[in-house]
Amino acid sequence: MKFLVVGANKEKGEDVTIELDAPTPSAAEEMAHRLNLLIERIDSVNPTAPPTPHPSPQPRPAVQTIEKTSKKWKLMMLAGAGLVLIGIPAFFSTQNTFSGLIVFAGLILYIYARLAAWWHHG
Repeated sequence: MKFLVVGANKEKGEDVTIELDAPTPSAAEEMAHRLNLLIERIDSVNPTAPPTPHPSPQPRPAVQTIEKTSKKWKLMMLAGAGLVLIGIPAFFSTQNTFSGLIVFAGLILYIYARLAAWWHHG
């Protein structure tokens, strides 16, 4: 018995329609898995009947990358890096305690934001 397998190639992601000769639908499914196919559907093919048109598979939505780190943590990291970048030249030009505290506060803020982003988002 012949089966029409509609799916996609696992490695390339291309749509595939293939006709397999197998005794049962489950055997056709197993053969399709061995061919590295993700199966959308399996239809039996009657050799005496005219082929029925199959609707084209719906286009798959594009993969969308989702960033897990929220804007709050990114803003805190940016503020910490900004304090460090402002504090270092001020420390070397004036060499006072206040500019050293700005650098230290910037480092603490940046490290805290990195740890918090990791803790909340993995």
